[in-house]
Amino acid sequence: MDRAKAIGTYEVSKGPEICDLLGPPRPATHARLDQILEEEAKLPVDRLVAECLEGVQPERFKADRAPGSLQAPAETAR
Repeated sequence: MDRAKAIGTYEVSKGPEICDLLGPPRPATHARLDQILEEEAKLPVDRLVAECLEGVQPERFKADRAPGSLQAPAETAR
């Protein structure tokens, strides 16, 4: 608390929580499937996916073992 007072954030931090001020007074804690589907239908999913993929660059990785293998390669004899 001393640090918050020293840097001038104590008054803000002592409450109420910002989320409490911005959120609904009685938030739903169990959404109905029909409500979820209705809200999801409003999303421009194709555009969102396209925007996310715009900057994607493929990368190649060199594996030390065969694909799907969980064991490290056997050591070679010297």
